[in-house]
Amino acid sequence: MEFVNLTSHDVVIYPEDKEPVRIPPSGTEARVQSYTSGSGIVRIRKAGPLVGLPEAKEGVLYIASSMVVAKACANGRTDVVAPACDVRSQSGRIIGASHFVREPVAGESPIEGTAYNAEDTSND
Repeated sequence: MEFVNLTSHDVVIYPEDKEPVRIPPSGTEARVQSYTSGSGIVRIRKAGPLVGLPEAKEGVLYIASSMVVAKACANGRTDVVAPACDVRSQSGRIIGASHFVREPVAGESPIEGTAYNAEDTSND
C-alpha cells in the first residue's frame, strides 16, 4: 500500500507494536473550498468543491484533512483517509495518530466498534 500525504505537514502514525511511520507531504494539497458569510467572531461557512484531490489509483491511499475525507467519501471515494486518535507525548503534545479513518460511503452499513473517548490519555 502506498500513502500519498495531501496535507502541508508530516503525518506520523504509531501502529500498535511497530515503529512509527512518518509520511512527508507530497507537495500537493487537497482541500475543500469554503465560503464564509457574516461578521464577528463566529461566521457561517459553506463547503464548496474539492480541489487538489487526485483521481483514485489502485494501491494508493490519500491522506487528507477530515473535511476533505468527509467530502470525498460523500462522493463515493474509499481511498481518502485522515489520521485519527491522537498519540501524545508525556507532556501532552500531539506527536501523531494511531491509525487512519474514513467515512462510510453510500451502501456501506455503519460499523460497530470502540467509541473514542476524548478524555482517554492512555497513549501518554
